[in-house]
Amino acid sequence: MRSPSTHYTDLEPLARHEAAHALHGHLVGHIIEQVVVTNRQGVTVSILPMTPGDLAAKWQMSPIRWSAELCRAIASLRAGSLFENPGVEIYGGDLESLSEWRDRYVGSIGTHADWTRLYASTYQSLLRWQQRASVQQAVHAIAAALLRQGETSRPALLSIFEHCLVAYVPDPVYEAVLPSPQRTPAPVVSTSSPRRVAGQVGVDLKKFARDAHGRVRQLTDSEWMFLKEHGVEAVANTFTDAELDNLEAAMQAAVATQSQRLARR
Repeated sequence: MRSPSTHYTDLEPLARHEAAHALHGHLVGHIIEQVVVTNRQGVTVSILPMTPGDLAAKWQMSPIRWSAELCRAIASLRAGSLFENPGVEIYGGDLESLSEWRDRYVGSIGTHADWTRLYASTYQSLLRWQQRASVQQAVHAIAAALLRQGETSRPALLSIFEHCLVAYVPDPVYEAVLPSPQRTPAPVVSTSSPRRVAGQVGVDLKKFARDAHGRVRQLTDSEWMFLKEHGVEAVANTFTDAELDNLEAAMQAAVATQSQRLARR
């Protein structure tokens, strides 16, 4: 979003700014309600699956899922100035929104260092997406259409997306970046230490939480011990986003099963 108090004489950079917001948001699943491009303002109105205010609560339910969603929200904000002109840094309403996300994250989830890692990973992924020729062509085509309309409703925007062949534009991809293990320990199955297998010296990360067919399975005792010591981020690179979601579900199921067993004792 650009500042509504500024008068713009060159609307093409402004149109690219809002087109990038709209395209990126649409591709990551945000609902784009309206886009405005006039000489008085540039605005993209979108609905996200979470707000800064409920970030902490969402994170408690599923850190992996909502870390990825936070990356998508950050990238949608950053995309505007990135496509506006070379060297333009995030500013105005976008910067204010980004600062709110940062403050909420640092206040309840991770440290400033954790935020820096998450932001850096997100920005690098956004740059890789921005450099794709099909992405740049789509942003320029959408920007031209936004300039013609001035104020674009959601139905009109979906029509623009169809005309600009957005369905063939690659989706931006972001990996979940979890805070340091000291701030987000792995879940504990029981209050007693897991039994150590005689002669065990570690775990095979290539086979971590995978069955003989490569599918995600329940964790073994040694794998639980590894997560308690190193955190989920130590194995995150060996899983896709979908597999991380399955792994987290398996972990939660194991915790629930153990809790039921303890309750029956």
